[in-house]
Amino acid sequence: MAGSPFELALHPAFERDLQSLATAAARNPTGESRRLLTVTLSALAAIRDGEIPVRPLERMGSYPDLSD
Repeated sequence: MAGSPFELALHPAFERDLQSLATAAARNPTGESRRLLTVTLSALAAIRDGEIPVRPLERMGSYPDLSD
């Protein structure tokens, strides 16, 4: 995308995994692979565009307090 703040470079192994996921999603458009592909591509676009969502840490009973 023109004007993106970052150039996104993917590791070759990640690219292979992404291609495998796209192939699986094409075979079953209503399956879990399609949902995962959509979420992954959205996250990659957000990273590329510098729009990584940030939210504060919250308490979780199974982890120490990380709120600071």
